[in-house]
Amino acid sequence: NKERTDPKEFIATSEISELSGIREEGNHLIFGGNVSWRELEEWTLVNWPNVKEMLNLFASPQIRNRGTVAGNLANASPVADSLPWLYVSEAEIGACDSENWRWIPIEKFYKGYKLLDLRQSELIGAIRIQKSHQNLSQRLFKVSKRRDLDISTFTAAIQWQIVEGRFQQIRLAYGGVGPNVIRMNKTEKFLRSKLCTKDLIEKAGKIALAEITPISDVRSSNQYRNRLAETILKKFYYEEISVAA
Repeated sequence: NKERTDPKEFIATSEISELSGIREEGNHLIFGGNVSWRELEEWTLVNWPNVKEMLNLFASPQIRNRGTVAGNLANASPVADSLPWLYVSEAEIGACDSENWRWIPIEKFYKGYKLLDLRQSELIGAIRIQKSHQNLSQRLFKVSKRRDLDISTFTAAIQWQIVEGRFQQIRLAYGGVGPNVIRMNKTEKFLRSKLCTKDLIEKAGKIALAEITPISDVRSSNQYRNRLAETILKKFYYEEISVAA
């Protein structure tokens, strides 16, 4: 309770069935607002293995048993571990009250630092993602002083599809480089449809630098975060692209 608030009432949502479970609806995957990280971990082990790799570094077993994906969203930290994955997966946030639902693209859900597009009567009821994202390659990155149980200094997600050596699809999101997670639109545009080479990735790193505005804080200097914005793309290239060539 860092903000030292003194709530007079608490509402437990764990028994609301409409907010529970992981299911498919048409072309979408729906993750209920009550879905814990442990539930997601067990589901991704079979259905989305590269997301499971991210969850191995998320918090502790006790926190994963109780904490929820919706809670990570609501905390609205720019270094929340789940957000880059949800950004490149183009997730939509289901805001609901006792009568209505509305779906908000994740990039519009955050209106500023710790500012959410949630009305006073609403809560996060679900997250939905198009199933087509499961078919794309994906890599998630977390940089922190300790491997486990540490707040991230920098986070990133890259989702891609290469056809005949070219990026047919490419999505990037960085966390810890601005007041909110950033979808790297200019860098994506530069990479899309081009042959994936070391030179291309190095040039993309320079473009990425122009898209971010990191600050210095207790976890890192802005210079270090700028450096990570470039080197994470090189790490991606050497560990995912060049080894597969």
